[in-house]
Amino acid sequence: MSEKYYYWKYENLYSKEEVNEINNQIDNSINPIAKDIPATDVVKTSDVKIIDSKKIQLLERMLDAVVDSNKKNFGYNIYYEKHMMNYNTYSHKNKGRYDYHLDTTYFNPASDIKLTAIVNLSTEEYEGGDFYIHMGKEFIVPEIKKSGNMIIFPSFFLHKVTPVIKGGRKTLTAWIAGPKFQ
Repeated sequence: MSEKYYYWKYENLYSKEEVNEINNQIDNSINPIAKDIPATDVVKTSDVKIIDSKKIQLLERMLDAVVDSNKKNFGYNIYYEKHMMNYNTYSHKNKGRYDYHLDTTYFNPASDIKLTAIVNLSTEEYEGGDFYIHMGKEFIVPEIKKSGNMIIFPSFFLHKVTPVIKGGRKTLTAWIAGPKFQ
């Protein structure tokens, strides 16, 4: 747990070889019908592909880690299921970024999004593309800068990605839902 327990981190969840394997399998896992629904009134300049996590065996470890971190830290009532995830590519060419937002949009009257999990799948070094959480004050989450690392945090925390100014940043994001907060 880090920064006053605002997020949970898994360092080296995936090796460099596993990151390459996941990236190679992304193209065969894209859902051609699904579309990204970014937060409203917020700038998001990444390229987003929606993937079916069921098609990539290595992603089972990511979801297992989310369940583990929930038990150890968050204690939410969550659903454990493989589902669609966002594969985000942020490029220096358009200064890819995603301004402050919440991950709370969910179109199910019986559920709420409770946790956000992000894995860095970058295969090249990049500058910028820093990840911040804002909880009364802004702080950087340095662990997500390294390829193969994952962070998990409550989806209702404000967070952002700063513009990428050199290279490219690739991440895979999963949202974990559960019964409505009460």
